[in-house]
Amino acid sequence: MCALWLKTSLRALRSNTANLKISRCNVREFAHSGMPAPVQLQLDHGKKWQTDHALRQGMSEIHTAMEQSLPPIHKKAFTPAQYEALAERIQRQIDYVVGNCKLPEDADQQLHLVLEWIIDGVAVMKAKTNREHGAVKIVEALGKYREYFEPAGW
Repeated sequence: MCALWLKTSLRALRSNTANLKISRCNVREFAHSGMPAPVQLQLDHGKKWQTDHALRQGMSEIHTAMEQSLPPIHKKAFTPAQYEALAERIQRQIDYVVGNCKLPEDADQQLHLVLEWIIDGVAVMKAKTNREHGAVKIVEALGKYREYFEPAGW
């Protein structure tokens, strides 16, 4: 349901033309757009959501990128250029997932919630201050992905 919002956010992030604060889909925005209210992250009738190859590959790449970057981030040794490179690396995987993942609508809605958190983290890592907060957001999103989607692949 957030597909249009997600594509718009991705475009804005890539163009860097707007000082964009990305947050989860807003109920008021949906009310005015005629779209249904956003869903909360939840399991599929008590089970983890099924995934496809493209999703597993993209999320595994994001996980690997963060796993490799966390030690210097924790030591406060990660440079602004490294944050930029990490943000771009993760953005490429988001683009890949959005372009190639084919999930049923209910699973797709849930995935968009996780991707929104990752996109928010990417935006924060591209900011001039508190870049480490972006890394935290992405790690939290990866935890939610692992909790709600099957198989995580890691």
